[in-house]
Amino acid sequence: MALEKVIHEPWGIEQSGHDDERRTITTAYNGGLDGFTSAQVKFADIKGNDVLLGGHYHEYRELFYLRKGSAIITFEDVDTKERKVIEFNAQERLLIPPRVAHQVLIKAHSVLVGFVEEPYVSEN
Repeated sequence: MALEKVIHEPWGIEQSGHDDERRTITTAYNGGLDGFTSAQVKFADIKGNDVLLGGHYHEYRELFYLRKGSAIITFEDVDTKERKVIEFNAQERLLIPPRVAHQVLIKAHSVLVGFVEEPYVSEN
């Protein structure tokens, strides 16, 4: 089932970056994640209220990295209708397989980075 292929893992400075007195570098994605290749990167800086995003699926994979904040993500396998809900916290990343619908309730002042294998233009 597609939900078994969802990868949700911590991914912060300890795993992927560098921190010293000058700056902090965090790498959200640098290859090596189940063969994922990004064609587009988007940043969502959530303003003063919690926001509900998504409610759709793709025929390709999508990777999220939560730079700051927290969210609750609901998944549904579009073929089997199996559902899963996870808490998504800062410095975690999440790889969503094709045909898994996803809806994100993201907290105010969060920063979400999204990577997709094919360019995507949102209607909103």
